[in-house]
Amino acid sequence: MDFAWRRALALLGMVVVGLWSFPCLAQDGTDCSLDDIAGGQRTVTPAVVIGAPAEHLALKGANPAGEQVFDAPPDDGYVITGDHVDLVTRCGNLTYVRFHGKHKVSTGWAETSRLHVTGSPYVPLPPGAPELCKAAQDMLDAGDGTIEAVPTVPVTDAIAKKFGIGQYPNASLPAVAGVTSGGRRMVVALIDSGGTAHSTEAMVFTPGMEARLSPFDMDSRRIENNGESGWDFSLYESLVMVRGQPMILEKAPHQTHVTFAAIDASGDIVPTCSGAQVSTPQPAVEAGFDGAMCRTLLASGPAASMGPPSASESIFLAKVPKYFEAKLIDGQPSGTEFKNRGRASEVSYGLVATGNVDLDGSGHTRRVGLVSYFDGDSTAGDGTYQESWFLPVYLDAQGRADPGSAENQALAQGLPSDGMRGGRLVTYQNAAYLELSPDEDDRITEIWKFEAKGPRKVCGFRQAKFELHVVTAEDHGPPR
Repeated sequence: MDFAWRRALALLGMVVVGLWSFPCLAQDGTDCSLDDIAGGQRTVTPAVVIGAPAEHLALKGANPAGEQVFDAPPDDGYVITGDHVDLVTRCGNLTYVRFHGKHKVSTGWAETSRLHVTGSPYVPLPPGAPELCKAAQDMLDAGDGTIEAVPTVPVTDAIAKKFGIGQYPNASLPAVAGVTSGGRRMVVALIDSGGTAHSTEAMVFTPGMEARLSPFDMDSRRIENNGESGWDFSLYESLVMVRGQPMILEKAPHQTHVTFAAIDASGDIVPTCSGAQVSTPQPAVEAGFDGAMCRTLLASGPAASMGPPSASESIFLAKVPKYFEAKLIDGQPSGTEFKNRGRASEVSYGLVATGNVDLDGSGHTRRVGLVSYFDGDSTAGDGTYQESWFLPVYLDAQGRADPGSAENQALAQGLPSDGMRGGRLVTYQNAAYLELSPDEDDRITEIWKFEAKGPRKVCGFRQAKFELHVVTAEDHGPPR
């Protein structure tokens, strides 16, 4: 029977106790052994606990109908007759419920026969969710995809061990910050997963970290959870403030999708906003820059002297980074392709173009090259680690471009050290400018002018904007 039919029976005066339905953990509704509780499901169904007055209903951490659950959470107390709960999923003779108490959210498996549905499935949201999402969207656009994180400090090793957080190999100690939500003070911890990918996960505790407030099913409810294994490999959460509301921002480096979850007064992390960065038809000059000059630079051609490198010009690394191991090309160690043993990733350097350019405005040209660098395609952890830059370098007398030389390090001082994949040198009014793109599609987002004191950013372009929406029942996995 479906939910609508049962509700119709109730309207006809037939007593329906404990009969409700929506997606279970498995198709047959009997597999209770998974770590996630209805992973990817956004909706819950309101219900009330029935029974004798003040009768207890235990909330069990594991469902005995299923196999042993790995790292099963502890039992979480009880609810009593008359308590209003949210039903999440049913498995065997038990139903997983969430109870929003005065000080915390309690969760667990409870006897289905003690639960009576009182309404239709809905998506839990914090008050003012549309306004929060609009404000978050505006902040992302104003910050070019970033929002200033709330400052944090590391916890002591004793606290980390007490709660079993930050205990993975190669993990940093959790970083914490005090916040207030709904008039209640609490502490948010950002927990490093360690390993090579270093995902970051948020968890909420009491002000003195005496106890954990985050429910044990919080991972099951994250927007990024699509119900598949390995969904959390690319979790990068930070703590931000939006309209005075503490929220958890999840945005992986070099990814376009983004989610926000509000921290409520009980310490629950409530999925609230989901969206992505989308390209705009025309670039917009960012505030604070000379719009006319920036548009002229964007429309100008590359420096006339720049072209493909000659056969005698090449990349040369006098000092190979510590964890880089040269790949073998035709049986010989490569000077431009490496294995990054620290990240289990692939590294490549490229000499894109060379030419005679007066970079520093001295009136004298020198042989200059444009060097690209990419470190990514990791085979460890989530595989999302990525670092890239695109920089000008001076070539030496032998035609070698060494981005690690002292002179070239000084030349690049102040330029973006990550996030750029392409670019070009242009000349305008006898001065050299570097245009940079975060992708390889020539969509320029920054222009830098080279001066005697070093490079200075003179133009910024917004080539994309963020579009966020309030979380719906369809939101699971990467935002739609």
